Amino acid sequence: MRLKDIKKVGVYLGRIVKDPFSKQSRAAMKRYFAEIFTLLYEKIRGLDFTMIYQCDSGEHNNNYSKSPKKVLRRVFDDIDFSEPHGFCDMGCGKGYVMICASEYPFKNIGGVEYTPELCTICSNNLRKLKLDEVKVFNCDAKVFDKYEDYDVFYFGNPFDETIISVVASRILDAHKDNKCWIYYLNPYIEERQKAIRDAGFKLVKVIEDDNEKYLNINVYEN
Repeated sequence: MRLKDIKKVGVYLGRIVKDPFSKQSRAAMKRYFAEIFTLLYEKIRGLDFTMIYQCDSGEHNNNYSKSPKKVLRRVFDDIDFSEPHGFCDMGCGKGYVMICASEYPFKNIGGVEYTPELCTICSNNLRKLKLDEVKVFNCDAKVFDKYEDYDVFYFGNPFDETIISVVASRILDAHKDNKCWIYYLNPYIEERQKAIRDAGFKLVKVIEDDNEKYLNINVYEN
């Protein structure tokens, strides 16, 4: 574990300490304690999903943190699998979302990650779990050239509106003749919501979390 990542965890815990008895803080603390045991279990198996990773590459990119399993269940349970879908995690980090997606009947699964170190960790996780069919692409999302291969896109708050505006437009261009969806976690910065809408997507649903507002999901459709 890197020292700066441990310090970042301390920042998150500090937010809870400021208001420890709120519904939001109590739910987050319960989730964090569960993650400690998950982290230990991962280390025994030689995996690495849970620990936060601060990204140094790109001023418009956000840090990596693992999306909670309960969030991903809501995403995947919302998808109509009576028709085939391809799934792509934008800013896939260490690959946890793709691992969870592999439990569902997607025809193909991929992820785009800008940071080389995270791509290496992701590839190691996929290899150890023998998920050779899941693909990770180490590239800039603005120039990724396989958007047409997927129609369901997960955004775990990976980057700011500067990149979102380009990425959303490219996804839309790749799906002029068929439907596609964006599931956006933690959609509270208006500029980022606006970037998706301005690209041509419409907000069709909000999947809300009763306890933690930062785990709400906006669902957009072309």
